[in-house]
Amino acid sequence: ADGKPKGVVVLLLSATARLDSTGAIVGVVSIGQDITEHKSLEERKMRFMAVVSHELRSPIHGICGLSDTLALTEKEPTRQRKLKMITNCSTRLLDLVSNIMDISS
Repeated sequence: ADGKPKGVVVLLLSATARLDSTGAIVGVVSIGQDITEHKSLEERKMRFMAVVSHELRSPIHGICGLSDTLALTEKEPTRQRKLKMITNCSTRLLDLVSNIMDISS
């Protein structure tokens, strides 16, 4: 389901030179760590964040655009003021969602 062939393991490898008493390199010391599960969780998190981001931002963009358009065509001052408030609040909400999504990724 994650797009990786069965049996594939993701490794994090770290290596450093092994030196003798004169400082000459005589070998390598390395450590490998299996991060397959961590990588899979990270990929699922990124896909989830993309879906949530789209599902939250799309309707808010609609509210911003429609309320702004209605405010521009509204003749009655009280209604126009309320529509502008909706536009301002939805814009702030869109900024908040964008900031949360940016921090999460």
